[in-house]
Amino acid sequence: MDPHSSYQPPEPHRARFAAPSYSGPIDGSTDQLTRIAQGKMSVRSGGRVVLSDHGEEFLDHGRVGHGTTLYGELIRVPLIIRPPGGTPKARRFHQVVQLIDVGPTILALTGEPDARPSRGRSFADLLGAGAMGPWPGVAYSELFDFADAQRPPRLHAAAVTSNRWSYLRRHSGGAELYDQQSDRAQTTSLADGEQAAAAEAARTLAQHVAACEELSKRVSKVSDPLSPEQRESLRALGYIR
Repeated sequence: MDPHSSYQPPEPHRARFAAPSYSGPIDGSTDQLTRIAQGKMSVRSGGRVVLSDHGEEFLDHGRVGHGTTLYGELIRVPLIIRPPGGTPKARRFHQVVQLIDVGPTILALTGEPDARPSRGRSFADLLGAGAMGPWPGVAYSELFDFADAQRPPRLHAAAVTSNRWSYLRRHSGGAELYDQQSDRAQTTSLADGEQAAAAEAARTLAQHVAACEELSKRVSKVSDPLSPEQRESLRALGYIR
């Protein structure tokens, strides 16, 4: 059900659009999800999780596709969770969470132990009771350059997002700060006018970037972390050359 270029959904959804369009795969995905929700597809009993790994840009900031920036249209994705056993009624939450939090949350909801160390954190308590303990309230996003398979990936850009601010910094220099409440489309950077908020976001992001760089150093010590099959799969997807 993955909407992805070249935007060619199966029939009958393809016939509904005159040309390849992002709307085609979205139409097909919506249809499949509706069938699951209505019990028309055979799915094992239990919970449901619907999410996306990233969004897609259509000239929102002068580009088309993904993998080049960290604006909201690319990093803000749907996340729908139906816990095992269901919930009394559907609710919408506005807390900022990360995709890295989804794994620990699923384990907590299913009662499975989380034996592996993870930077993610379960938000299962939020789903169950509508309240939880202190929550970081920020999400980190990183854009790495994987073009050269012969060297470790390099950090190209990074962002930190909260309910109020979205701060983006490119490795080559330059920072942008957007007010999430009044400028969701991220059209006007306030990095110069809101210097205190920008400085705080920069410090928070710098700590995160330092941790990423330390991880990259550890990865670089691995002689060949990818198997030939994994390397070929990444090459077929265009992630490495």
